[in-house]
Amino acid sequence: MVIYKRITGVDVLKNIVLVRPIINALANAAAAVYKVFPGRKELKDVQTVVNAAVKGAELAEQAWKLGSIEAEERNAYAKKLVADALAEAGINVTDQVRMIIDGAIEATCMILPHKTDE
Repeated sequence: MVIYKRITGVDVLKNIVLVRPIINALANAAAAVYKVFPGRKELKDVQTVVNAAVKGAELAEQAWKLGSIEAEERNAYAKKLVADALAEAGINVTDQVRMIIDGAIEATCMILPHKTDE
């Protein structure tokens, strides 16, 4: 990473260190709400939805940086990954679930660094 920083001027480690806690906070907030009301299945589902959305957004960003998808395909790709994960978890994607997904993806994308690596 030191060589990469010297060549490009981009401190990848700094970006990871700054962004990771914020992304983790999204997932941890959902987990904390579930712990306050442990018997509520719907809150557990919200935790699963948020975790899937954060992971989907991160994977879509990585796919774009690796050249697997185009920039304008990231959102749709993230939503497909989330839908697949939720189907596997047995969670139906209702309008309310879609709102959580969109919000978590948007929040994650706002804090991810959006530079491609050559």
